[in-house]
Amino acid sequence: MREFFRNKISGLRSKDVPPPKEKPPVTMIELQTPAGLETFGSRIAQTNGTAAIVVHPFFPDWNPSRFADRIYKASYENYIDLLARSTRRHRENGLPLIILEEDIVLNKLPTNLSRIGVDSGDVFVVPTHDSTPEPIQGNLTALARNLQNIGLARAVVSGSYLWVNGPKIDHFSFTPGMPGIYERNSFQGCVGYTINALLRAGVKTTHGVGTFPPEKDWSR
Repeated sequence: MREFFRNKISGLRSKDVPPPKEKPPVTMIELQTPAGLETFGSRIAQTNGTAAIVVHPFFPDWNPSRFADRIYKASYENYIDLLARSTRRHRENGLPLIILEEDIVLNKLPTNLSRIGVDSGDVFVVPTHDSTPEPIQGNLTALARNLQNIGLARAVVSGSYLWVNGPKIDHFSFTPGMPGIYERNSFQGCVGYTINALLRAGVKTTHGVGTFPPEKDWSR
């Protein structure tokens, strides 16, 4: 009798519980097109002007020997883990995600996105030249100004690399026109150059936790 009811309950559960919904695949949207900018503008309006930007997230993968003196496997794996966690949090909060990726490895991006917590939804993509955040189309300064013009007010920038020449500071939180911080420090690397362009365009900018190399190596 107990077996009968156990089977009966099991059967009811299997019928009553719907199967899990499959997530829609990632949609890659080329940002620097009229349709891409229009879509980004509508998304940014829903987040009070805030977006997440990731610059060359997998650059060390393509250039392991070039940075062999600076890269340690454990540090890189930790960076990917931090980047994935922060990106998932940004996605959960509804922030639009922009990825600047080198044009020569752009075909690998769809496969690699799951490594940084992106497995569904839209991603705005900007193809760049090799080893620089400069877009294939136009330039970084113009891109930053265009994004600011359509509503980007705040950006969280992650990726690789961020270097700092100047006094060591404990936290990066930049406001255009703030005396001292921007003038005293030179931000370099692809992440640093992107931060500089956004600041010049009037976008409040902060670095994300998923930034490579580790914070202890920012000054050089």
